[in-house]
Amino acid sequence: MISKAKGGIFLEDLIKNKNLVERFFGYFPSFHDDEVLTVILSHKGPSVSFQILASEWINGVDGQGRVIRGKTGIVTFKLNGVSDVELDGLSEHNYLLGIDVERYENDNVEVRLIGSTEFGARIVAKTVMIESVTDSTIQP
Repeated sequence: MISKAKGGIFLEDLIKNKNLVERFFGYFPSFHDDEVLTVILSHKGPSVSFQILASEWINGVDGQGRVIRGKTGIVTFKLNGVSDVELDGLSEHNYLLGIDVERYENDNVEVRLIGSTEFGARIVAKTVMIESVTDSTIQP
């Protein structure tokens, strides 16, 4: 969902340090069926950080009927210069259909976390960056 081109710009090109994700997975994932673990609001900046438990999906199921996952990591996004935040339906499990990143008015960037359940978020900020990607043993 995140790699649509708009005006000749791939949307993930609006994300600084995206190479951290590409280095970990070998590509930039869609974050479909991945889970938002944390959302942190800070008055400094102001900023919003969120962590996504992202998995590499492999076609097939195991002997117990579960989808087979490859590499799994925690991707930490940080948005600086935040001017607007909407957060809905935060629950124990916040699964995503994907992330949408678009240019927004006044040289801002709009990030939408599109939930597959009642969860959803919309954040308008000056910059979006990948702060870190760490290997994870957490099982979704």
